[in-house]
Amino acid sequence: MSKKSNSKHKNILIAGITSGIGEDLAQLYLNDGAFVSGTYRNKLDVDKIDDKISSYHLDLSEQSSLEKLCDDLRSINYQWDVLIISIATLEPIGSFLSTDFGDWKQSFDINYFGQLQLLHSLHEFHGADATIVFFTGGAPNGVLEKYSSYSVAKIGLTKMVEYLDHEDQEAKYVIVGPGWVKTKIHEQTMNASKDAGSNLDRTTEFLTKGTEGTSMLDIYNCIEWLVDKPKHIVGGRNFAVVWDNWGDRSGNATLTEQLENNANLYKLRRLEPTA
Repeated sequence: MSKKSNSKHKNILIAGITSGIGEDLAQLYLNDGAFVSGTYRNKLDVDKIDDKISSYHLDLSEQSSLEKLCDDLRSINYQWDVLIISIATLEPIGSFLSTDFGDWKQSFDINYFGQLQLLHSLHEFHGADATIVFFTGGAPNGVLEKYSSYSVAKIGLTKMVEYLDHEDQEAKYVIVGPGWVKTKIHEQTMNASKDAGSNLDRTTEFLTKGTEGTSMLDIYNCIEWLVDKPKHIVGGRNFAVVWDNWGDRSGNATLTEQLENNANLYKLRRLEPTA
């Protein structure tokens, strides 16, 4: 993918705008003519935010911070068309029984409850034909060894997206697996060293061998494709940027037809024996 289409979605709100995917998506949306707002947690990162972005401090561990964000948005009669929640932590890394349970629970709070609490509070500001985008990793497809809190939270979020899309007829919900992306979240794996198990070698190779990983432009274009698709086709599903035939990829028409005809595709399901 080398070309973006002009964004028809004027107001983009990105939670987690000063690092990783959120930071790069903000710039891509700006370049495409959208109005971008975002939240940041670390006040030291404010200087990194483009002057064209309306930025708001948000610490999900403090209820007063979330309340202030909502008050600020109400004061300007704000509405978002696309809400992208790009907040995550891999820590604690290690086997469940070897990690401190308080740390394990705190990670789950960040990766699951915190994101749902944020959605619950920001829902009132959605515009017409709104889309909510969450992110997941490879967890729903197997066991991501040594990352149980992150993984189980993302699995729960994947299922919750299906529930939300079913319950809320005013908006469309999707969850996106971006694949391997070069962001600073991998520092957590490197810092965990041997506690990261086999993923330490995979991460080291990814970071040192010059592998590009998923491009931010592909992630952006995948999200835009999902935003443009009708709710009944893509809503409530888990899409993989790397593997699925979205956008102008070969097989796009086939994928759209499969999605329209199979309500279970790209959702968490128990597999039944074929024979």
